[in-house]
Amino acid sequence: MHLQTEKTRLGHWAVLQKIFTEESESEPLQLGGVLLEPESWRPAFGCVTISSASDQCCGTGTAGIPGFPEDASEAGVSSQIRAALHDVFMLFIAVESGSDSEIAAAGLIAQAARSMNILTITASPRSLVASAGQRGPRPGLAIGQLSNFADSLLVLDDGGPAGGFDQALRRTCNLFAQAILGASPIIPEFEDFRIVIEHGGISFMGEGEGNGPGRAGIAAGEAIARLTEIGVDMRDIPGLLCFITVRSADRILREVREVKSALQTLLSKSIDLVFGTIDDEAMGESLRVTLVATGLHDGRSDTSLF
Repeated sequence: MHLQTEKTRLGHWAVLQKIFTEESESEPLQLGGVLLEPESWRPAFGCVTISSASDQCCGTGTAGIPGFPEDASEAGVSSQIRAALHDVFMLFIAVESGSDSEIAAAGLIAQAARSMNILTITASPRSLVASAGQRGPRPGLAIGQLSNFADSLLVLDDGGPAGGFDQALRRTCNLFAQAILGASPIIPEFEDFRIVIEHGGISFMGEGEGNGPGRAGIAAGEAIARLTEIGVDMRDIPGLLCFITVRSADRILREVREVKSALQTLLSKSIDLVFGTIDDEAMGESLRVTLVATGLHDGRSDTSLF
């Protein structure tokens, strides 16, 4: 299934990118108190990036957000955000710098999204989250706020050969959108997906790739090792998403069983575990396993994973 993207500006302070299928829904939808008629909406995956111009402000609330006058009411701003999010069912909110105004903007967006029952994830670079408690009280407080705003705070790598935070965010948003909206043989039920994300706290990702015979086991082992390296105890994870990316995912069921077998020897029997597969012709003969461990801690004071 081909996915399309479109961008919408939220004032002068943020950009909302939507990822959606070419198909519209045929049934009415009650969303945010508004009844949307058939053909008037397409289920969309959303990603908000907040303008770097927000660093010029140091206030909180609407007065600290570029594009809105100081006397703008929070209700008015929220109404504009809700209108932009009317067809979004899941939303990433990128918080890169951790400035006061960026966090204020993220909070307003998240509050509006969650009032519409949109599954909401804040995403931040690992360098920002790792700074909690190391540069005075504000970074630690910021991380606590980010983990409370949304259903989960996802920590992304912001360095290395794969590029910086922007590239990591783009890859992650596309991964989640393809897993939920794509046409692969294993598409997770969204409610199961929601259960895993709503464990809350902080989430971490680990990836691995394999080639040739046994590639599924190799990729799973690398992904597990990546999570272990940053201090994640696989036995204590309450929720885990497992995405398997490969060319021609319709022939992957045996390898999905191999990955599941490798994971189950390490995980708690009570874990919420959800699988999804993604078709990507660019993978060639390789297979990639992406693990998203959720609900690790509340992010307010526990920095043991850094």
